[in-house]
Amino acid sequence: MKKWLIMVFGFVLMAGFVMEEAEARRLGGARSIGIQRQATPPQKPVQRQEQATPQQQNAAPGAAAAQNAARPGMGRWLAPLAGLAAGLGLAALFGEQMGSLVLLLLIGIGLFFLLRVMLRAMAGPAPQQRPVQYAGLGGDAAATQPAHVFGGSSAHVQPEPVARIPAGFDVEGFVREAKRQFVALQAANDRGDAEAIRDFVTDELYAELKRDIEARGGAAQQTDVVTLDAQLEEVVTEGGMHWATIRFSGMLREEGDGPATPFEELWHLQKPAAGDTGWLLAGIQQVH
Repeated sequence: MKKWLIMVFGFVLMAGFVMEEAEARRLGGARSIGIQRQATPPQKPVQRQEQATPQQQNAAPGAAAAQNAARPGMGRWLAPLAGLAAGLGLAALFGEQMGSLVLLLLIGIGLFFLLRVMLRAMAGPAPQQRPVQYAGLGGDAAATQPAHVFGGSSAHVQPEPVARIPAGFDVEGFVREAKRQFVALQAANDRGDAEAIRDFVTDELYAELKRDIEARGGAAQQTDVVTLDAQLEEVVTEGGMHWATIRFSGMLREEGDGPATPFEELWHLQKPAAGDTGWLLAGIQQVH
């Protein structure tokens, strides 16, 4: 019996390591995390939809957090575990030894996931938000300016919600810097350097990205950006906050010798309309 017990726990631990390795992917883990937004339609702007009420603005981050919390990796294991549990009675028909083996396997898998949840809980709460600039690209800005967006010139943004991108906004400079920061953040994530990511993102998003790094034990990985395109979708002011949405697409190689695969995702940046805080990445949203 002891021999069987050792074999079962060895199998569970090995499966856990394989699963963590499979989850080691680009920044955000190829999933939607943080603030999720719907960009203003380019041809049919509707002012009532753009001007969300304060209750809706306050509820959005909570709803996004609830959606993120509902994405644990163990959900993929629920069906196999249910199948094993149902099959336990059938296994018992073939002999006591087989039934005991299946029972030990279920116990081992349960203990593994319990240990994983406990380790993540021990990571502790995220630090309080600091008035940092987005990669040094924020700075002295008036309440009506989004502050040197991604290294480009300051652009005037009206206090009221505006249609997609305001006139005079330095789109070219913003997009150029956005692509540079995309590559830099992927590299920091590959190194497992959570501190290098911290000043670029909100505290809420930082907590999730840090958990991703800790889940893989801080092990280094490699993400090759084969091709990268970026498009500025909108720059709006809503509820005392400037918002900018960038659409990234291209080809990434997330495994050493593996093939490059296409991706498309939206990055949502935020900046208070008042104060001198720079732009921070608040959410990553998968398109497909």
